[in-house]
Amino acid sequence: QLVQWDAAPGDGVRFARARRCGLNHGVFNEDGSRKATPHWIYVDDNLLADIRAGMFRTLAAAAEAIFTVLGFPAVAVRQCAVALDKWKELFVSYKLVLLGLEFNTREMTVSIPHAYRQEVCDLLNNHWHRGRRSFTINEIETLVGKLGRVGQAFRPMYHLMGSLYKSVAFCLNKAEAYKLTVSKDFRALLRRSRTKITNDTSLQEARAIRFAAQQASRQTHHSKKTFHICKSLREELDFLTALMNDFSIPLSTFIGHIVPREPDFVAAG
Repeated sequence: QLVQWDAAPGDGVRFARARRCGLNHGVFNEDGSRKATPHWIYVDDNLLADIRAGMFRTLAAAAEAIFTVLGFPAVAVRQCAVALDKWKELFVSYKLVLLGLEFNTREMTVSIPHAYRQEVCDLLNNHWHRGRRSFTINEIETLVGKLGRVGQAFRPMYHLMGSLYKSVAFCLNKAEAYKLTVSKDFRALLRRSRTKITNDTSLQEARAIRFAAQQASRQTHHSKKTFHICKSLREELDFLTALMNDFSIPLSTFIGHIVPREPDFVAAG
């Protein structure tokens, strides 16, 4: 009664069928019986998956395991081991957003949530529009970071960011060279950061070297120097903007293409 449930699938709902292999043995034993549902526990979180018919018992088993280890409810003596407010917020569904990625267990896909895609679209449309001519290191690193998150679910994205990666490397190199010519303090930091740490280096000296490396890197990445958007970078930005704004293209990947699996075929040539 505490848990909220998504609507049951209708007659027209199709389920993607996962195939087992030598690395992923599936959920059935050799005699056809169901294997016990695994519970992946990290600190106070429990990650589990089951079909709708078995989810009620799976949740009950999770609660029973907690009570067995930490004690059954006795409010007069101790606090309840299960946070009832968390159970009231629990929504059991075939879709789950976990660590910023949306998992769909009916289609067996992992994708980028709509809200995050819209956030990236707004960044490209409003900040990296065709009228923009220059940028700073922090601006392009922010864009690369957001597109990198998209690439976690939409793997082709990593192959569409060549000019962005080259631009970041080029800008960092130029920013460091510029700081070397105009800042005496930066030159001292860089020399200190390049000191080799050996077994004879004292703890205090090692900390000073690491601090110098941290400060030199921070000053380089936060440089206010602007750089021109070259032709190749502009073409890549236009393509990425068109891709992200075309919502008919799902930014998703089948889970079977991400997890380790035995190969289906061997290509030679």
